This record gives sequence, structure tokens and C-alpha cells, in this order.
Amino acid sequence: MKKLHWTQYWRNKVLQLGLDAAFPEAQSGVLDLREYEKGEHITLSGMDPEGLYILLSGRVLVTPVSEEGNEVILTYLTPPEMLADIELINGSTYMHTTKADTKVTAIFIPRKMFFSDLAEQSCFLRYMLGAVTAKLTGHSAVFSSFRLYNVRGRLCRYILDRQDKLGKDVIPFSVRQTAAYIGLSERHLRRIVAAMQDEGLIEKMPRHLRIINTHLLRLELSEKTG
Repeated sequence: MKKLHWTQYWRNKVLQLGLDAAFPEAQSGVLDLREYEKGEHITLSGMDPEGLYILLSGRVLVTPVSEEGNEVILTYLTPPEMLADIELINGSTYMHTTKADTKVTAIFIPRKMFFSDLAEQSCFLRYMLGAVTAKLTGHSAVFSSFRLYNVRGRLCRYILDRQDKLGKDVIPFSVRQTAAYIGLSERHLRRIVAAMQDEGLIEKMPRHLRIINTHLLRLELSEKTG
């Protein structure tokens, strides 16, 4: 991790993301601006939160750790989403490990400032309430939706969610992590992936998956409920 200077580029980024009202200190350069290289950890599960992170650029991978010590991809975070918001509010340790999936730049607000200066600002509190509510609602909707689909439908839902989140037709893909995430055995998932590839819906690549026909995936998803 390295600290960056508040150049005009980053001040403009705060304005573009609509963060200026909630974080006016960013415009004056008071808050820390941090940069993380791809693969660098930002938070570690079980550690006490040092402060709040607000993403300005890049993509963060959220990976809970199982009892066996295996990491599973939970979700990706993109600007202007936050890290450590729920942990700070709950007074708990980090629930998940997060690391930079690309080069990441984020505002960092120390714990002391979070609970003293900013906690007294109504604009900040309104922003936090809206952001945390949106995060919890979004995660609840995703996991509830998996219960509506059969096993192949769950994979379709997973692929389309990743495509929408990343805005790309080539998405990171691990059989082990995906199988754990959607509740399938690795052998069963490999059979489904092979069948979908034979049907021209997707193409399996090393550590990635190429989405060939989004329309057919969405059409199939609508038929895979129940």
C-alpha cells in the first residue's frame, strides 16, 4: 500500500462519484488517499478494523474463509462501494478478507475520525445509511434468488451476475470457488460447464470463463426456476 497525493484528478473523481457532500474533507486533502497493487490485501478476516475505505477506482475481491481454510469468492466491490462499514458500525472484526483484484485507489478514514468528526455530520450519516442498506439489500436479493433455480440455473445466475458486476464478457472463474459458492460438487459443476460449452453458451478458459451468448443464458435462466 502507498499513499497518494490529492491531485485534481482525484478531487474530480470524488465529484463524479457523488461523494463530495458526504466527504467534503476529500476536497481539502485531509483524508488519506491509498493505492493498492493487484493481489495486495486490504483487510484480513478476524482483524480489528482500522477505519473505513471508500473505493475511487479499481475492483476489490471479497473472499470469506471457510473452516477448512479455503477462500471462496463472495463478491466484487467497485466504486463508490465501501469496505469495513458494517464492521465499524457493529464493533466487530473484519468478516471477510479483501484484496485488490486490479490496482485500487480508495479514500481511507481512520476509525477515530469515523466515530468523532464524521459521525456528527448529517450528510455523512445519510450517505452511510443509504450505502449500508443498499449493500445488505443487494446481498440478500442475490442469495435469495439462488433458491429459485435448479443447479444449472444457479450457474447461469452466477455467470450473469458476474458479467453485470464486472461489465465484461470474460469473467474470473474457478471451479472450486464457484462450486462452493452456488452449492454444487466440483464434479457436477464441471459436467454442467462442459455441456454449456458444447451448446455454445460459454467458453472455458484458464482461470476465466468467456460468455458467448448472453441472450441465451438469460433465456435459459427464465426457464430454470423451480
